[in-house]
Amino acid sequence: MRFDIRKLIYILIAVFVSSIAVISFYNITLLKEKIYNEKKKSIKNIVQTTFSAIEYYQKLPIPDQQKKKLIKQLINSLRFEKNNYFWIITDTLPPKMVIHPLDKNLNGKTLTSKQFDCSTMIESNNTVKKLNNENLFTAMVSLVKKADNGYIIYKWKKPDSNKTVQKLSYIIKIPHYNWILGSGIYIDDIEKEYKNTLFQYLKFIIPLFFLIIILTAVILKKINTLQKKLHAKQKSIENIAYTDQLTELLNRASFDKKFEEILNESCKKNKKFSILFLDLDNFKPINDTYGHDIGDKVLKIVAKRVKNSLRKNDIIARIGGDEFVVLLPEVSKENISEIIMKLNNAVKKPIKIDSLLIQTSVSIGYSVYPDDGKNKFDLIKKADKLMYLDKQQKKQKD
Repeated sequence: MRFDIRKLIYILIAVFVSSIAVISFYNITLLKEKIYNEKKKSIKNIVQTTFSAIEYYQKLPIPDQQKKKLIKQLINSLRFEKNNYFWIITDTLPPKMVIHPLDKNLNGKTLTSKQFDCSTMIESNNTVKKLNNENLFTAMVSLVKKADNGYIIYKWKKPDSNKTVQKLSYIIKIPHYNWILGSGIYIDDIEKEYKNTLFQYLKFIIPLFFLIIILTAVILKKINTLQKKLHAKQKSIENIAYTDQLTELLNRASFDKKFEEILNESCKKNKKFSILFLDLDNFKPINDTYGHDIGDKVLKIVAKRVKNSLRKNDIIARIGGDEFVVLLPEVSKENISEIIMKLNNAVKKPIKIDSLLIQTSVSIGYSVYPDDGKNKFDLIKKADKLMYLDKQQKKQKD
């Protein structure tokens, strides 16, 4: 009888351990896919955020050559994580390198050398196509001609080791200059992150056979810790992609997303909403007189004042140097004058920074859906027009 009970216990333990092993293997497999997909998503978000910055430069009232210079300076300075950078090529055939921040010998060169026959896969519109070591940059041009953006896998030298490894890049077309912007992540870095995570699992497997109950709790705790780390990393990437780093408000990319959401919801439910354009008056003289550090502090204080003056569900974003935009869900023209007055009163209070007392004001324009337009272009155009009219009227009074 004892033998039977012992045998039963052994069987139960074996089943339990086997189940844990199967479950662990399944979770590890999912974890690898999850890490890859998160990295894939993150590189897309980072490139799209940089693309938004380039779009901002394109709208500046300066000559094209100066715009291109600013864009190149931006691309040359941007880095993220350890080995990652941005680059720009032309979308012509044959393609040429506009700027490569690490391999400056490529700048201005036609990219037809055999050394670039290294692309193995392209993906656009959820369609994957395998390549047999075709010219990397020609493949990029082919991709954006069909879909404007997508992923490409190829072999490239890694900066820290000078070894040729696989790289996953996301590329997007810059139509105004016939350029292609791209950046990538090295797949072996993803593999290393996966292996490090796998090691964290494996170091518990052998002791698990001897201390099942205790080590099961440890493993569950470890899984929870890893999930929190992954969640925190994802939040960090989203924060970079969707938050203005100076004011901690939403940025242009995040505003565009929120705008589409509110527009679609208002259209379906036949509700009104308003958009406000805010532009600080005479902000350039503040920068010129007191310096950019003081100017940044002024922007942060103004952003906080505007945010504190809004309702709980209102959305505020910084879309330019001294430009802000506010979305007011479920609001009509009857309420807007009161909100604008509240914002004006909040901003025009003197700002005290150290021994300085700085006077500010803001010009505001607005539009209401659907009274002033039923699409993004018309609503923004109307709000922008009224904002400039408000600014002109203030200049005439001065």
